[in-house]
Amino acid sequence: MINGVHDLGWRAARTVISTAAAIAALGALSGPALAAAPGALDPSFAGTGSGRIAANTKLLGDAVQSNGAVIAVGESGIGTSADLLLTRFTAAGAPDPSFGAGGTVQGPAVPTSRDSGSLGRAVAVQRDGKIVAVGTATSADGAARDGLLAERYLSNGSLDPGFGSGGVVNIGAAAHGDGYAVAVQPDGKIVVGGSEDAGGVPYTALARLNADGSLDASFGSGGVSVLNLGAYSYALAVAVQPDGKIVLAGSQSPGLQSTNALLARLDANGALDGSFASGGAYAQQLAPTGGAFSSFNAVAVRPDGRIIAAGHVAAANMEAYTVAAQFSAAGTADPSFGTGGVAYALAAVHWTEAQGVVPGAVAMTLTPNGDAVTAGQFANSVITAGALWTFGPTGVPDTTFGSATGGALFSAGQYVNSEFAGVSLSPLTENLLAVGDTAPPAGATSGLVVSYVGFPVPTPTPTPTPTPTPTPRPPSLKLTVAGLGARHSTPAVRRRGLRLAAGCNQACALNVALLAGAGTARRLGIGRTVRSCRRLHGKRVCMRVKRYRALTVSPLGGKLGAAGNRMFVLHLPGALARAMAKQRQVKLTLQVSASSPITHQRTTYRRTITFKK
Repeated sequence: MINGVHDLGWRAARTVISTAAAIAALGALSGPALAAAPGALDPSFAGTGSGRIAANTKLLGDAVQSNGAVIAVGESGIGTSADLLLTRFTAAGAPDPSFGAGGTVQGPAVPTSRDSGSLGRAVAVQRDGKIVAVGTATSADGAARDGLLAERYLSNGSLDPGFGSGGVVNIGAAAHGDGYAVAVQPDGKIVVGGSEDAGGVPYTALARLNADGSLDASFGSGGVSVLNLGAYSYALAVAVQPDGKIVLAGSQSPGLQSTNALLARLDANGALDGSFASGGAYAQQLAPTGGAFSSFNAVAVRPDGRIIAAGHVAAANMEAYTVAAQFSAAGTADPSFGTGGVAYALAAVHWTEAQGVVPGAVAMTLTPNGDAVTAGQFANSVITAGALWTFGPTGVPDTTFGSATGGALFSAGQYVNSEFAGVSLSPLTENLLAVGDTAPPAGATSGLVVSYVGFPVPTPTPTPTPTPTPTPRPPSLKLTVAGLGARHSTPAVRRRGLRLAAGCNQACALNVALLAGAGTARRLGIGRTVRSCRRLHGKRVCMRVKRYRALTVSPLGGKLGAAGNRMFVLHLPGALARAMAKQRQVKLTLQVSASSPITHQRTTYRRTITFKK
């Protein structure tokens, strides 16, 4: 949703321009080429680093097979006679003649109440080589949604007769189901994600299929779990943890005025996992100040159990950003990643909401060196380019990839505009394989696959080294907080402040603050009124709305040159103090963090403080 209008066409066609200035501008954005370095096109792939399929096609998702072949799913007959499209490229980048007709398969007609169109957005390869494609049954032009669609194909591209009805399963057709995501569990069961309508409003929906395509009765209600994660909510990506729990990423727009990034986790039975985040779900507006759109479009679980999600946000200054956020296994923000668990990369300049598609990341893959590589679209006004952005293990762009900002933009010959919709890691070369579409000036779009040099893991060469002299290890950083009770009188704190002592067992930097969540800010009535607009029945409607955000109250900092303690006095700002004085009881979180310049260790102390009237 962009200011209230959900962008179901976030992978739709873009405006195409044909001026020489546009091509020059795109080239200027791309940065210097780094031959054979990570982020450079691999010329051994399809002869130039990229390959295409027939015109009037789009590729919207991909997966890679163990032999390096790239499977991509999407749509043919855009806007006129939409049909799910499945294609396979060899590891060398050529259409695979052993798959379908010349490397391409067109899905069967899927009769619905409005016609028999379809499109695919996600694909997964089973251990036995069978291919599962997920998308939606549609009207003929691909616009109206008529069911969360799952189709399975044999390795040669023919439909699997042992799956569903002739290889096809359509879930929630009567509820206008929509499909965006797929994951195959180790036991062969298939998890698909999207949405279903309830009372004319879409809500997040996940379904689990048995290996034969039948709905798994042990999951949700009869195999389908429709979750109340806010109105206009969608599961745009799913991942299955080793313990069988299911992580979903997407978006929600409960007030139809702004769209929030959404992350949730389900138990294996399809119910929300109450131990994750806040009651099973995290929903947050991650756009910079003034922005009203953020969405998670991709999610992955790291080997250590941490969860990383990526997507895009729209800012208010004609800019858009790719966003990556990392969470602990319990669903709390990971402070070691980015700023407070969130990192951003520029995805658009001179861009307006009238262009309809928010630039930024819609796909992600993890590399052996711990980087998260995201794929999507970069826009400079109406000029667009398929883009990859890298986030290192701490959220900092990996400058060894592509340009000095850790990104790479696609540009090739006469094809001015392009976008990526999927990215995978080759198991043979560890190259990054991106799929999407591209178009010449005033021409039809065509499916696109691109290979970028990745991050090969070097083979270590054993060399004799002298035994190092053991050096004493510096002590671990320890933080102490004293002099503070759990309950305080609001009037007393208002007069004298909140006093505490914080110290370290070595030289350290200290930061102290009180934190209030968005819910507490709402309860206290501390927010800001902004102008929010949305498009309704073709007209732009604007209104004044009040927004509430998490608060950081009275932040203080200080340094200790050696082991010791320091006193801090936190004073409540006037507006907050007056608002708290009207409440019988208010709970804030005291956060004290310490970092050592010697060991580079960090530690944080948190405690709930109750203020009583």
